[in-house]
Amino acid sequence: MARGDSVRCLTIDECKQWRTDFSRRRGWKRQVTCVTPLKRLSWFTNVLLEHLLPFDMALLMIDQVVFDVPPELEFIRRTAGEPRPLIEVPGLLFENDHEGFRAALEAALSGWIDLRAVFAPSQRALRADHDEFTTFFSLSSGKIADLRNVFIKGDVSIVQYTRGPNPPLEPTAEKCGDSAASR
Repeated sequence: MARGDSVRCLTIDECKQWRTDFSRRRGWKRQVTCVTPLKRLSWFTNVLLEHLLPFDMALLMIDQVVFDVPPELEFIRRTAGEPRPLIEVPGLLFENDHEGFRAALEAALSGWIDLRAVFAPSQRALRADHDEFTTFFSLSSGKIADLRNVFIKGDVSIVQYTRGPNPPLEPTAEKCGDSAASR
């Protein structure tokens, strides 16, 4: 399968519908938040992927772009055949493409972006912000403990912070803009 064959870009309404159909969970009691290790994103996203598996589908939702959309993320969107700006189509749905999801996550984390990722089946979730914090949510306290240990061994700073995974799914041009429009 060629890159982009298993990714589809979704509008805000399509993201909402997908979450209703496949990822109903809204509250998460178990979470770990860390400082995103920007100089080791490949390692970091591989670690996250190992702890997110298994999943059949992943929806990566871009909530806000502070500066420019990272070129790697734009490349993934264009390869998927998406001509519309990110403001109109902020979701990337990956079906049975773990590496494609990992690459998109790495691309998104490389920019000043707020994002969420939810999965089917709905066992785990991610949230990251442009202030360089990433939160991993899980139904399993064991997954949280395992990931916390990997972060400690990998010299990733863990912070004591509790947050919900779901800000409103209503980005505005000021929040999630096409970089050309904001110049």
